[in-house]
Amino acid sequence: MRRVTPKTVRQHADRKRRRRLAAMAERAAAPERPFLGHGPRYLIHPSVSVACGPVLSEIARDLRDEAVLIDSEALDRLATFLSGPDSRLFEPSPDAALDEAVRLAHIQCRRNTAARIDLPEVEMTNVPMLELHPSA
Repeated sequence: MRRVTPKTVRQHADRKRRRRLAAMAERAAAPERPFLGHGPRYLIHPSVSVACGPVLSEIARDLRDEAVLIDSEALDRLATFLSGPDSRLFEPSPDAALDEAVRLAHIQCRRNTAARIDLPEVEMTNVPMLELHPSA
């Protein structure tokens, strides 16, 4: 049986939140069919979905990737963009929504991977020197 610690509970909650936000981003990236009843015809206008689709798909892919570090403030801003009452995503203008989506995509582009090269100490300090030959 796994031991439940506050750290594992927090990690599980973060993973769950990231998956939920990724699903919301993918839903927003696909143009929706018009609603023919009372109320607004579209929640997200199709021109906004088409304009923001590639960026929102990239955001969803990064949210599902565990190697991408995304802090809680960036997740809060993304949740506000995807579901906030005064979000630019729900306006009919695709330009403002695209600018906001690109800004959010650039916030979360830090990755948790690093290149590591293991060399012996002798190899690291033994760099060949270039000899300059005087032209005579």
